[in-house]
Amino acid sequence: MNANTQTTVEKNSRASGGIVAGIILIACGLVSLAVRFTSLQPTMYPLILGVIFLAAGLLTRKSGLLIPGGILTGLFAGVTLMFGPFAHLPEPANAGIFLAAFAGGWVLISLLSLYTEGLRKWWSWPLYPAVVIGLIATALLAGEPYLSGLQFLGYIWPAFLIAGGLYLVVKQRKA
Repeated sequence: MNANTQTTVEKNSRASGGIVAGIILIACGLVSLAVRFTSLQPTMYPLILGVIFLAAGLLTRKSGLLIPGGILTGLFAGVTLMFGPFAHLPEPANAGIFLAAFAGGWVLISLLSLYTEGLRKWWSWPLYPAVVIGLIATALLAGEPYLSGLQFLGYIWPAFLIAGGLYLVVKQRKA
């Protein structure tokens, strides 16, 4: 590819990115006005924004837009379930329901990236936070002794961060 072609491709990419960003901002502004001046519940705001981001990501095949879309829809689903059909559950289990739905938003990012990236380049990384959040949700839903284990992990998780950091530093020094 020569320099002129590459410059044209870069300009077109920036222009389409600006258009997508502009459309997202317009949609967010319209949703904000609708929440303010209609009977639309403010709790619907994260869902509507999440769907806007997901739709923009799928229509433009820009996977980066799937991230806020999946997170916002997962948050909305969690809050809706926690204060809706599962409101009667005791506190740790209620929080577990929220976290399970939130983990589902992360799984959604990974699944939709199959469409935007294709099977060879799909994003598996969102499954990592989904698994961690899902395990915490499971512990909260299961109750004792899992809650005690979760409390113990709360004390030792910084050691895993330190070990990971040391590993990366040593690995980099050897390279």
